[in-house]
Order: sequence, then C-alpha cells, then structure tokens
Amino acid sequence: MENATRLLYQAGQLIKQRDYNAAADVYMEATETDPTDIRAWFGLGICLYKVGNLEVAIIALEEAARMGHPRAAPALAKVRSEAQERSKRAADQAGKHAIAPLREKIHLESSLRIMLVENVEAHRAATEKAIADTIENVEVESTDFHPSTSDTLSMSVHYDVAIINWDSDPDAATALIDILKLKLPSIFILCLTPVWNPRAAARIFDTGADYYLAKEQHFAKIIPLVIAQWAQREQAISKRPALLRVAEEEPTAPPQEQLYESLTESANAAIIMVGPDGKLQYGNRHFCSMLEQTAAELLGQPVESIVPPPDQEALRECIDNAMELGQAESRLNLQRDDGSRIPTEARAARFRRNDEDHLVMTFVEVAGLEKAEVQLWSDMKKLTGILEDGVDRLQCGVVVLADGKIAWINSTAAEWFGADKNALQGKVYLDALDAELAGVSEKTDSFLDALRQAHGKGGYIEHYDLSMEGPAGGETVSYWSTPVERIGSDVSRIDHFYTVSRPTEPSYPEVSALPSLYKTLDALPDALFTLDAEGTINWSNRAARNITGHDEDVLRKMSFPELASEPARDSVRDLLQGALSNADEARCEEALMQRANGERFWAEITLVPERDGDEVTALHAILHDITERRLNDAIRSLLAGDEPPA
Repeated sequence: MENATRLLYQAGQLIKQRDYNAAADVYMEATETDPTDIRAWFGLGICLYKVGNLEVAIIALEEAARMGHPRAAPALAKVRSEAQERSKRAADQAGKHAIAPLREKIHLESSLRIMLVENVEAHRAATEKAIADTIENVEVESTDFHPSTSDTLSMSVHYDVAIINWDSDPDAATALIDILKLKLPSIFILCLTPVWNPRAAARIFDTGADYYLAKEQHFAKIIPLVIAQWAQREQAISKRPALLRVAEEEPTAPPQEQLYESLTESANAAIIMVGPDGKLQYGNRHFCSMLEQTAAELLGQPVESIVPPPDQEALRECIDNAMELGQAESRLNLQRDDGSRIPTEARAARFRRNDEDHLVMTFVEVAGLEKAEVQLWSDMKKLTGILEDGVDRLQCGVVVLADGKIAWINSTAAEWFGADKNALQGKVYLDALDAELAGVSEKTDSFLDALRQAHGKGGYIEHYDLSMEGPAGGETVSYWSTPVERIGSDVSRIDHFYTVSRPTEPSYPEVSALPSLYKTLDALPDALFTLDAEGTINWSNRAARNITGHDEDVLRKMSFPELASEPARDSVRDLLQGALSNADEARCEEALMQRANGERFWAEITLVPERDGDEVTALHAILHDITERRLNDAIRSLLAGDEPPA
C-alpha cells in the first residue's frame, strides 16, 4: 500500500512536468504493485492516451471502468473514438498515397511468391499495387488474418516472402511465423504495425521475423524496395560462395540484437552483459562514459574489476541471487581507473543465450537519489517549522505519522498523553495510544481496535466520539484519522482529536403541542436555536448545549451573536440583521464561534426567518460544527506547501 501510494505521488509529479512517458512507466509499476488500485489503471490509461498509444490506453481504461472509476467510462469512449478516427485516416491515407509506378521496374533473376496477410482492405490494396508496380515477375497471394490462417499451412510452404499484419492478432502471428520458419527457414518475413512500438518490435524479432515496418506515410512504397533488396542480396550470395564465407567469418548481429543494441545505446543508465565465464561481453556508451574507458579496454575484463574490493563480495552475492532467482538488485560503487567511485543502484537479470546462462546488469547513479533525499529532509524541516508555527497552537491534538511512528506531535496532543512532545517523536503511535487507553473501558478497547484496523488498511476514521474518564478530563473526545497521499513518501497519516463537553440530560420547554417534534429536534447532532425578533435565544436543543458548553438557563439569557468569538461578532450581527430585513430568504455564513470555556471552533450558521404577515416574529438558527473540515483543509494545505485557508 505504501509503495503504491509512493508511486502514485511520483506519477503525479511527472504529470505536473508533462512527462507523460515517464508517468506511464510509473503507473504501470503501480498496477504491478497493486493490481486492484483503480487510480493507477486510470492514470495509466490517461498517460498512454497523452503519448498517442491509444490501443494500450483502451486496455487500461477498460480495467479502470470495470473497477468502477467514475471518470473512466467517458474517457474510454473518447479514446475509442479517436482510435477509430486514426484507423480511418490511416486507411484513407494508404489509399491516397498508393504510389505511382516507377519508370522501370526492378528486375529479379527469379520470380518471387509473396504471402500478404492483411485485414485492412485499403492497406492490402495499396501494398499489392506497390509491389506489382515496382518489381517484375512477382506473384502476391493475399489473405485475411483469422484463426484458421495457420491451418491452411498444414501442407507445404511455397512462398519466398511473407508480409504479416502483426497487430491484428500477435499470438496468431507468432504461431504463423513459427510454422513458416519451420517449414522453410529461408523465407523472408516482414511484419507491420500501425505505429512504431519498441516492445512490439522486440517480440517480433524474437519470433524470427526478418524486418519490421510501421504503417506510416508511404509505407506501401517502402515494402517492395525492402523485398527487392533482400532478393538481390540472396541471389548474389547464391552465385558467389566467397561472399558467404566472408559472412560466416564476420557474422552480423541478428535483427533483434541490432534492435536491443540500439535501445541500450540510447539508454541513460549504464548497461553491461556478462558471459558464463564472468567476463564483460558488452558495455553500452553510458557505461564506458561513467568509467571513462573505451569499450575495447573494458570488454573481456572480469566483472569484479569494475567495482572496488570492498564491494566485490556484494557484487558476487547479487550475481548469485540473479542466477538463482532470475533477478536481483544491490547498492554498489563503480570504480574508475583513477580510484574515484560512482555510487549506483545495480540490478541484474539472468537470460539464456546459446544454451548458457548470461547476465545483463544495469547501473543507475544514485547521486540524483541522494539529492532528492537531501531535498526531502530539507522539505521536512520546512514542514516542521510550519507545524510548529501554526498547528502547535491549536486547541486540538494533532499527530503526524510516518510509517506508523510519530513524526511530529503538537503540544495539545502531548499534554493529553502526559509526556514531552520531543520524547514522543519516533515512538510507534498505536503502542503509545494503547498504553494510555487500553483497559480503561470496553468503549476504549473497541476504539483502539477500530483505529488499528484503519491504520492497517489505509482507512479513515471520522467523528469517532469517545466518552471516557482519565486523560480527557471526563469529556468526550472526537477523534479523526486520515491517510495522507501526494505529499511525499514519509508522511502517511494525520490523526487529530479534540474534546467537547459531556452531553447533558435534555430538558424540554413547556410546550403542549408537538412534544415528539421537540424530542426529535433535541436528538439532532447540529445545534438548533429559536430566537426572538431581537436575536435573543429562547430555546435550544441538546446539541446546542453540548457544542457551546453553556447550560440551558444561560443560553436563554444570551443574544445569539454572543456565541461568536470577539472578532466575529459584528459579522454574526450583520447576518442576523440581514435575516430580519429579508424574511423571504434564509441566510448562511461560516464564522468562528467560542465555547463557554474559551475554546474557539468553526461553525456554519444558517438563519431561517419566521414571519406573521410582513413582520418577522422569530428566527430559527442552525449551527453546524465544521472545525474538523477546516482543520483537515488547513493541515493538508500546510503539508502540501500551499497557502492555508484562513
């Protein structure tokens, strides 16, 4: 859960920088970490859409929609619509750019038989015409891609070339290529995809295909030129055995290895390949640059030579784990000839080549990670300063947690625990709370069980009212626990609580009519008041007495604005006058109120006039305590570094 949350925060930061490719990779990792995370699937779909990979974006958004993400369905409809439009444009473009014939066709000494497996009619027609207009003495047999395609090859294979639309069905294409290569190893296979896709290219070459081409503009014109070049080369080799011997003496890398090499050479990480003898067989450009040596100087050296002696045992352990488990990682230093060292995160993976185990290893410099850690600690110091300046003075307890431990606690919470705030920092919060509350009563034990469950599952606790003796001084504790996301990998949760007066026994006014209605109003959680035309309170429900801390007799003598804190009383008076002057409209406003013990709290006030003809005879006031919401908003804003609300 923590790792998934960290990844979602990291992806969010990349999106702010508009680096959608990197964000998509992080979201992909998040889906692998927690396949049930609906946010990761939705974010992956949106990022893939942003970079133009509509096919995979549809898959991710379908998963998010299946899991119930509220915004996934409209996003999925939009991406599907754009994918259809793109396919239509590609088909139109293929027809539009069907090439004019060359003035002279390419002459081959022997005829070619070509198998074209293509479902898009416009692409098929354009390819057939391009081949016929470009190469002499060629026969093209076209077919749709469907499950029975491979069945038609149960007899002999008589083709020289196969052109296969890979994206129609990659699994069927793989089976088809296996059959073709098995029956006729010399067949030339060219695979097509709608757009350039490195992952698809790697899989295509792994199947044994010889060439890969994206269906971009003029692709039909390119196909016959590629086929002709291959055919001319094959015919030349068959006539000149000496060329074949040269090729055997100096073999070129297979197409898939050429692709892998092009990808590794452009990577921003150091990449090496280690042979079964433990020696370096390959190092990319970044690796040579890090060690300030040439490939010729490095290749053939024992892999242990690239790390200092103290790290060699860790390197061997990493290699052993990779050989046993398939992959491993470790923190290692690379060493240059001059003795200087580069701290890296190293990862090793095992693969088979020529029936022997090899290793590919990547090294990523951790200087950037260490800078990020320094910045994080700097941000945490700033955060602590903000908390000390503002939240520490609140009259409610606030505890900031990181990995279940107290990262920061304000003075009110420390006083509630009866301990120094500095002494509490670093302790496991639930253990400290358990020592304070366990066994006090069945209610506190039930509360602790609920809190442990919320912490363990990343859940919420809102407005948990706990009446108890002891640390709270005989008052009711209202407890809130909120998991925190998107503010860094350390802070994971904020718990806060405040005390209110213990509920008093209800007392009802001498009203003969509708006594059951008064009992219902008395049981509501919001404070209710009836005011006369002067704004004096003449009735209040039980919640009003609990929230304000005043007895019923005291409330009946008070003017409603007197419940507000001193700075807010003029604002509440204006609200009252506005309700009295316009009897057709209810008035609503947020104000800072004050309890009988001097403690201040935020409330939303609603005034509803009651009139007799044109004259307002009474006002009904509803007071809703919004301290928790204001506090949550303020704390989140402070932790995120934003300007906090008033």
